[in-house]
Amino acid sequence: MKAKLKVSIAIIIVALLLITALIFYNQYSVQPIECQGKEGPLLQLCLTDLAVNSSDVKLCDKIDDRFQKAICYEYVAQNIGCDLYKDQSLKDTCIRKQHLKEGDVDYCTTAPDKSACFMDIAIAKKDIKYCDDTSNKDLCLVLVAGASGDPASCASSTPEHLENCITNAAINQRNLSVCESLNASMAVSCKVNTAVASNDIKLCDDDDMYVKEPCLAQYAVIRKDPLLCESAGALRNQCYLGLAITSKNKGLCASLPDDMKPECILRAS
Repeated sequence: MKAKLKVSIAIIIVALLLITALIFYNQYSVQPIECQGKEGPLLQLCLTDLAVNSSDVKLCDKIDDRFQKAICYEYVAQNIGCDLYKDQSLKDTCIRKQHLKEGDVDYCTTAPDKSACFMDIAIAKKDIKYCDDTSNKDLCLVLVAGASGDPASCASSTPEHLENCITNAAINQRNLSVCESLNASMAVSCKVNTAVASNDIKLCDDDDMYVKEPCLAQYAVIRKDPLLCESAGALRNQCYLGLAITSKNKGLCASLPDDMKPECILRAS
């Protein structure tokens, strides 16, 4: 019985050693020598650089992050062409970008993805006239406004997309006054979103408390700074509650009125 137990333990030890060796092999041996020892974003950038310099798209396949892998493919495609893409939609996108990079606007009239092609042109040239040839004009106008910072690009937006379009232009300029072309309620939302998206807390310093208070409350959560909640006026308690929940910090619940503490502690757990 003891002999069998020893054999079983020995088998388990060997198995663990093999698993450890396999993990080590996957992390280091499979990767090129230049990238061994690197992890996360550094590994992704290393593989991308090697793929581009060697025109070897297989190195892109070693990247786990789908977004970074797509970037790697795109860079390599600039060297060896779009035929490296197995997926037809990705290949079409690659071909479209190469034509647009060369200034070949006429390509869009015969492109398999005509709408996407004209949208790319509109954004690149910051010209809304090309939005007429897209399947989603409102989206095109929003993106052009964001690229140009010109609220005039939103003139033909439908009412339900107007706020988003103007907000994108305001974010580009980091200028809350751009929002003032909207009605009162939309302007408040536009200003708050612009201040937060611009990552500039100074933009929260607005005379309108309906802009300043929600703006500071959102920054408190983003920056995990409870002191900002004290400047959030009527939204102070909601600010503390939101911060406690998102940061999973039950200690912040002590700053709330007694009737809000049970919910705060429950949701922050």
